[in-house]
Amino acid sequence: MLLVMPAIATFLVLLAALIYVVTREKPRLLVDTCRNDACAAFGEELHAAINWSVNPCEDFHAFVCGGWDDPQRQTATAARMVAAALDQAIEEVKADLARQGSSPQHSSKAAQFFESCVIADTQKHQNLEEFADFRQSLGLVWPERNPSDDTHPLDIMVNLAINWEMNFFFDLGVVAMRQSTSLLVSRGRMDDVWEEKLRSVMTIEAYEKYMSDYYGVLSVNSSQIDVTPAELLDIEKTIINSKYEFFYGPSHQDWFQVSGLDEKTPSVPAGLWLTLLRKYDQLYNWTGDDTVIVEDVKILENVNYLLKALGNYKLLIGMSWMFIQTHLWAVYGSPSLRFRGTEQHVIKMKERGCMEYVGSPFGLLGWAKRLTDSYRNDKDEEHVTSLLYRINQHTKHLVNMLSWMDSKSKAMIISKLDKMSRIVLPNDSFFDQRKRQEMYGVFPHMTGSTFMTNLVHASKVYQSLRTNKRFADVYSIRMVPRYGRELYLYLPNFMAIALVSLSPPMYYSRATLAMRYGGIGSFVAREMVKTFDEIGVTVDDMGKREPWLGDEAVAAYQNKANCDVHAGVNSAAWRPIRALPVIPALEIAFEAFTAAVAVDSRALVDFKVLHLEAFTDVQIFFLAYCYSLCSKRPHTLREDCNVPAMNSPIFAEVFHCPVHSPMNPPKKCTFFDK
Repeated sequence: MLLVMPAIATFLVLLAALIYVVTREKPRLLVDTCRNDACAAFGEELHAAINWSVNPCEDFHAFVCGGWDDPQRQTATAARMVAAALDQAIEEVKADLARQGSSPQHSSKAAQFFESCVIADTQKHQNLEEFADFRQSLGLVWPERNPSDDTHPLDIMVNLAINWEMNFFFDLGVVAMRQSTSLLVSRGRMDDVWEEKLRSVMTIEAYEKYMSDYYGVLSVNSSQIDVTPAELLDIEKTIINSKYEFFYGPSHQDWFQVSGLDEKTPSVPAGLWLTLLRKYDQLYNWTGDDTVIVEDVKILENVNYLLKALGNYKLLIGMSWMFIQTHLWAVYGSPSLRFRGTEQHVIKMKERGCMEYVGSPFGLLGWAKRLTDSYRNDKDEEHVTSLLYRINQHTKHLVNMLSWMDSKSKAMIISKLDKMSRIVLPNDSFFDQRKRQEMYGVFPHMTGSTFMTNLVHASKVYQSLRTNKRFADVYSIRMVPRYGRELYLYLPNFMAIALVSLSPPMYYSRATLAMRYGGIGSFVAREMVKTFDEIGVTVDDMGKREPWLGDEAVAAYQNKANCDVHAGVNSAAWRPIRALPVIPALEIAFEAFTAAVAVDSRALVDFKVLHLEAFTDVQIFFLAYCYSLCSKRPHTLREDCNVPAMNSPIFAEVFHCPVHSPMNPPKKCTFFDK
């Protein structure tokens, strides 16, 4: 009996070892499907967007986004996200107003401002009088009077940009940078209505009727106007075209002394920029030696071009006309002046437009409940911060692994990534109801006041807060910023991701790893890569403008930066897509995705998504990436989707694309080592 027991023990040990070897060599396949609400919503939306008749190896953007050729005329994923965010805020302020019932003064100031906008038609005459006074104070006197020869267009532009955030041509802001502040000139907004007008063909007769509708509201006799419909249409198209031409392309930043603005805009009288900055900015004492950061050099080229092409007089008329078209519908409470479509669609556009007015001075206040519910707990906020941290860490890991870059250059990139300042979520004080009420208590109550009164007063208070300690991380944060979904500034090494980007379909707190890293992960990675893209390598971690790549790394870097990425004919002719930042960004996002899968407690081989069961999770990563870039504009984001994918060996492998197919060229551009 004593001899049997050791034998049995030995047998059991050998059997366990055999089972271990067999299972190690042939691991059990573990496949599951995500069926929660987030996955169901993402899967259903993407399934409807896909054009199943398109071969993904021929045109991935057309495959992922091609199903959008439908009666709803969806334009872009970004536009849909903005619309959904505005609708959520509208629902929130309506619920707030309903709760207060007969005591609307107890509702939030965002709700009060919104209500004054949607009922503007009940106070239209008073609103019109105030609107006329407002335009007069700005110098936008046309069509009631001809523009004054004493008024320079830049005077009005600077005033509108600094004090009102209503300048069509550019925005002006302030960026804190170490121990100083810099002036920021950014592209500002261009809403879909202007794009639609640019694409549509309107006869002179139709345009004359369109003008007469506005003249009628303004009580202006068209016979006294000294500009013809044809001339006004030409002025309008010149202005819109000049901005649209570069609005959606990647920007080319520059920075220099404020005095250098004169050289960049020779059509502007010398010294006028600085004179106007001092005239209209009451909070900062600008000097010619201060630094100005220009988000895109074409902003200044655009201003200079318009001054030369139209001259001061015509440009002032055009500015007045653009301003009237942008705001008169809200002032008069007549959305059909600006929006076209069914009655239901026009009402919806009116409410969204009103919410955009609310967001200008009040920032995130219209979304206070939704954001508080989503991020008031540390665990909820950690979902976002940990994602940014992991993208940052994997960027540094891949940089450290580069065989062709010297250690000093790697250290510079890592230092820039460590020192990068970023804003995504507002300061924690925003999520505390008492603190939030204190912060927004500086704004006046708006119940009973006209829309124009509320607009002017709220805007003045907002501008007075620009030196407040909570301006950068609370007051100025918007759900839909005027700069778009993202912004990276090279000189201060600053990244901002719009809160709207943390919305479906780009971000879900309960998403699969493929959805999360393919969507918002790739988006964040693109901004982080800018620390070492072709402009990033010219400014160091202290904000000093000098090339810092080591001599031995320069040649290899240039080969990768100048690699033929196989951009198609739709690539922007004035600014074609290049390898950086898009290609290394996708490599980083995929590296972070696979690393997260490797440590995931579920230990799944494949985690599918409801409604998209035909795809593996690796394929879902690429689908989520491209879906965030879906666009049907004339200058689509097709290349932003296709170029990084076609240069990824992983993409070609998981979608089984034959060599030499459009999405699998034999020669690919990569940045990081394999």
